[in-house]
Amino acid sequence: MSVNMELVRKTRSTTNPSRRRRSVAALLLLAPAVGIAPAGEPRFIAPTQGRPQFIAPGETLTVVANCPAAESPVTAFLRHPRIASATYPLQVPADALDALKSGHPLRLTIPTSIPPRTYTLVMRAGDATISARNAVAVGPIGDELRIVHLSDMNVGDLGSVEFERSLIPEVNLLGPTLIVATGDFLDATHPDPARGWAEASDFLAEFDAPVIAACGDHDDAELYSQYLAPSAVGTVDCGPYRFVVLSDHSLARLSDDAAQLQWADDALLKSPAPRSAFVIANSDQPTLLSVWRQRGGLVANVQTARLAAVFLGGHCQVSPPVEPAIQAPFFIRTPQASSSFLGGAPGIARFRCVDVRKGRVIVADPQSVGTLRARVSGFNDGPQTQCTITATSGLSSAIADLGMWVRLKKVEGRQPWVRGARLVSRADLGEFWECRVTFDLPEKSTVRAAVGSAASAERSEPKVNCDIPSRIIFASLDAEQRDCFVSAEGPAPIVTLENPSDQAIACRPLVRLDGDAIPWSAASITDGVVLTAAVDLPPRSTVRLRLDFSAVRVRPGRRALVVYANHDGLLEPRAFEFDAVVAGGRAE
Repeated sequence: MSVNMELVRKTRSTTNPSRRRRSVAALLLLAPAVGIAPAGEPRFIAPTQGRPQFIAPGETLTVVANCPAAESPVTAFLRHPRIASATYPLQVPADALDALKSGHPLRLTIPTSIPPRTYTLVMRAGDATISARNAVAVGPIGDELRIVHLSDMNVGDLGSVEFERSLIPEVNLLGPTLIVATGDFLDATHPDPARGWAEASDFLAEFDAPVIAACGDHDDAELYSQYLAPSAVGTVDCGPYRFVVLSDHSLARLSDDAAQLQWADDALLKSPAPRSAFVIANSDQPTLLSVWRQRGGLVANVQTARLAAVFLGGHCQVSPPVEPAIQAPFFIRTPQASSSFLGGAPGIARFRCVDVRKGRVIVADPQSVGTLRARVSGFNDGPQTQCTITATSGLSSAIADLGMWVRLKKVEGRQPWVRGARLVSRADLGEFWECRVTFDLPEKSTVRAAVGSAASAERSEPKVNCDIPSRIIFASLDAEQRDCFVSAEGPAPIVTLENPSDQAIACRPLVRLDGDAIPWSAASITDGVVLTAAVDLPPRSTVRLRLDFSAVRVRPGRRALVVYANHDGLLEPRAFEFDAVVAGGRAE
């Protein structure tokens, strides 16, 4: 939903904050489905960096722009966020000039051949050029989303002078569909807010995924509307999911804004999302649900809205309790994504990954920066025909569908290939390929994969299997220290390496549990137990490794035995899960 921005602009000049809140919210109630842009400097009203649009190739993108002095010709294109020369023209209708002059909606057709990713929208009308960074996410949107939640960057605070740049590669590695940012980008004490907001826009543009941004109590509303979104409230549809952004924080409580509450009711209850809805706000309390509870319609409204989760700000480190009468939503709060010490934070930037699968919300524990690391050998800008990806996870749980963009020099007559990972897309960008490579990482593990565009010799890979019980009981070796070394009861697990090909395979198997190497033995290979050794697999042969669990370190709970059949310098982990139970203890 868009807003008549000229009226919004006028309400910002109102000196009375309460009156301003009432006026803005009242406009929202009267706003049409797609608004009319105001007079003023040329800019996009929709989509924008903080209110992106998700669209599939071949579909129509609805744009609202403020460009009253527009002249012919009118052109529009999507631009690659990293490579300025990579552009994709959009089909512009014949009435485009009239729409720009009047501020009415303009519908642009996305080409069917455009590679999936997030793009900057650019439009030129005569001598005028306007753009919206990372505002259009192109690609099919199904029932599964990955969301990264960031909150409270607090740039300008004494403990968080600059944006935490380590967030960028780590969040990008997760391959999110979108990023939810619940406000407080700049601290209220920032010495130069205008410069700070320009830097905030630059920072957010380095994420591969689009950002849905809420405005916080520390954020300057005028600068927020200039750089991220024209209004502090709005909706974003992402396939069958709807995200509703509210203006709710300590300086402007939603509970005091009857008009905005009515707008929120309309957005969530009158036209509910096909699958699920999500609420986003800077407040550290679920104000909307509190109002629904006071009205006596909480359960019914949650069900009608298909509300799956409420993303809250990170002021408080403790989430409110889940409503006992309903299964959802989850109240999702993430610690500060900065080095700030505000609110008792430890000074380490953190973020949270949330997976949505067919409406089911799976909330991971917050991650500290540095937990996930990845790199590409050499220069990842197209000059080489082969490179190696190495990624490491320090998490105590598995995470799937991590990914990286790899750029390779084109070789005539050759297509890109990947070994040890998955090649999910490739785009021809002139002199080089841009490849999307994905992989899975079990707990505390590493993957090393090869990516190339030149000829690659066909190599066989061993098949890995493990005969392991679903539940293993461990006995402590030291009654005084039950969390130290333990030994397993029952038969030892067996790892099987199989060579199904007609070529010999040489590998060095390594088995790990909780990050520690597990000794193994194998007849005709070793006289005793080893941590690793060279194993030659003749064609159509099998080798069995008997694991030694006589003295291992393990935590109770759901664990994964990670097996590497290290060959040709590649590491592709295979995980085999089981429940670890320490005698006298209990599984986590």
